[in-house]
Amino acid sequence: MGASSLILLLSCIVISLLHLPTSAQYCSYPGNFTSNSTYARNRDRILALLPSAINDNHGFYNSTLGQGSDTVYALALCRGDLSNQSCSNCVNLCSLAIIASCPNKIEAIDFGNPSQCIVRTSNKSLFEAMDTRPGRIVFEESNITDHVNEFNQALNNLVDRLVIRAAAGNSSLKFATGEKNYTRYQNNTVYGLMQCVPSISSVDCTRCLRASVDYNQKYYPRTRSVIILRPSCIFQHDLSPFLESSAGAEPPPPAPPVAVTFAPPPPSTNLTRNEDNKSRTLQPTIIIVVAVSIFLVVTVLVCALLHLRKRKGRSTVKLLVESGTNEDLPLFDFNTIVAATDNFSLENKLGQGGFGPVYKAWDLWREGKALDIVDSLLLGDGDESILASQMLLCIHIGLLCVEESATDRPTMSDVDFMLCNETALLPPKQPAFVMNSSVQSGPDSSSTTTGAAPSLNDVTVSSIEAR
Repeated sequence: MGASSLILLLSCIVISLLHLPTSAQYCSYPGNFTSNSTYARNRDRILALLPSAINDNHGFYNSTLGQGSDTVYALALCRGDLSNQSCSNCVNLCSLAIIASCPNKIEAIDFGNPSQCIVRTSNKSLFEAMDTRPGRIVFEESNITDHVNEFNQALNNLVDRLVIRAAAGNSSLKFATGEKNYTRYQNNTVYGLMQCVPSISSVDCTRCLRASVDYNQKYYPRTRSVIILRPSCIFQHDLSPFLESSAGAEPPPPAPPVAVTFAPPPPSTNLTRNEDNKSRTLQPTIIIVVAVSIFLVVTVLVCALLHLRKRKGRSTVKLLVESGTNEDLPLFDFNTIVAATDNFSLENKLGQGGFGPVYKAWDLWREGKALDIVDSLLLGDGDESILASQMLLCIHIGLLCVEESATDRPTMSDVDFMLCNETALLPPKQPAFVMNSSVQSGPDSSSTTTGAAPSLNDVTVSSIEAR
């Protein structure tokens, strides 16, 4: 016996054992009905309705006819890429074949010719039932001889994607198609299709399709074209295009984001050549730092008073009583600040750090008289000890915010934590003092030196140079 004859014999034996016959109609179900009975008439009537009803329901139709023991259940499913005409023709051929070939069978199934649809009849519900038998296999006898490993890998990747997409469908359609090229320099492409009866669950759909994939890998690993039809699902792959439309195709990948390019800034016209020009370039930076410092101090005071109001439930502090206004937030007007610093006198200036100048908020703190800088209106009437502790907390945090080293200053999240939690704070250091770029070295010196000189009020010195 030749090798080809032996393979054909073994294939026939396997198919017969697995109840996967090669004929189109399957009438081997047990149970018969009597000719001209009510059940027979109901079956013929519902089969005659399927070809027209299938197109009104997007390629899937499930219905019943009759009552009691005469109830007939019918189901029709077309391949998702078929046109209405192709679908109706396939279902019509299946219905006629069941009537002609299975005249007295209670249950029957047909897959059409050329295997593009499923039509079933039964005396029990078919709507949510998942069945894998009986089935039908159509395959091309020629096998792939080149790039076998690449083909198998491409097919496995393709069917894995299609099973997931098909099972993720809805109760109207569980259908997916796709393609995969398996050689780099040649147009060798494998096309695939997966479909389930949409009324079964996603889990049952996956089980049915996986059973077909496993069967194909076991018995037809290098076959160029295979169709496996089961009562609940369809699996097909081919090296040639076989779809009637692009329905069920994988959506294209999203377009890459549009790259936004910005023109480089024009060359600076403010290049400086000496120390005087360098110092002038620092002026915008100093202005920004001072503005940020003022904003930070005001934010700290506002947060402190809001926190106090929330914890103690006290009435808001009344500010600017003379003008008859009632403010919810503590605001220092410009005149108050001018009076407190004697019109920003250098005699009251103690130093300057990364957040701006510091006045005699520091001497009073060191002498334990920090509350002397607080307006009496802010202390309120009664329960002054609580308000005083909150004011001292704000002043303490404010001094920490003007430390000479930026790494020693608290961040805004640290400030928020300090204001909202009872915690021990580090003692503030003396604020820094920034000298101009050129100073006199002393009263007895007739020369001018460049750089930082010791401060007259015993605070540290910061020397700033242009980058």
